[in-house]
Amino acid sequence: VTGAAAAKEAVHSAEESGFDLIVADIRMAGMDGLDAVAAVRRCLPKIRTIGMTGYSSEADSIRARRLGIHDYLRKPFELEDF
Repeated sequence: VTGAAAAKEAVHSAEESGFDLIVADIRMAGMDGLDAVAAVRRCLPKIRTIGMTGYSSEADSIRARRLGIHDYLRKPFELEDF
């Protein structure tokens, strides 16, 4: 498990380490989680992804589906759901 304080840092780590899974918060300062997933997918097109958000919007849900986000959790969620 590797944490990142910002999306750009996460993208860089994923590109260098070749992760199997990304868990991304959708709303973040700067680059959002969906943009981060799209950036990582350019290098790792088959990476599995989970998006999570406390501020769900229909537009974000549509973007997540188009990006092929494998699961989408709305905060707060139970650990067993994760």
